[in-house]
Amino acid sequence: MTNFSSEQVKEKVVSVLKNYIDPSNKEKEFSMEASLDELGLDSFKAIYLLLDMEEEFQIQIPDSMLSPEIFASPKALQTAIESILAG
Repeated sequence: MTNFSSEQVKEKVVSVLKNYIDPSNKEKEFSMEASLDELGLDSFKAIYLLLDMEEEFQIQIPDSMLSPEIFASPKALQTAIESILAG
């Protein structure tokens, strides 16, 4: 797997996530602790977000990780991806 620094993972997560959040939040700097719900992510968008994250990082997110916690915030998503990348 490709090695990414924590900062690179964060940048990629934010970049992909901006395609799925409420347009009124796109230009704003949002907190990594912000609720993805509040940023406009719904369950339908979450599916496509995961697919795009898998493609971006060339990973597969295991079913065991698919829980509401992974979608709590951008930071939670980043942490999940970093744990997968770490193997």
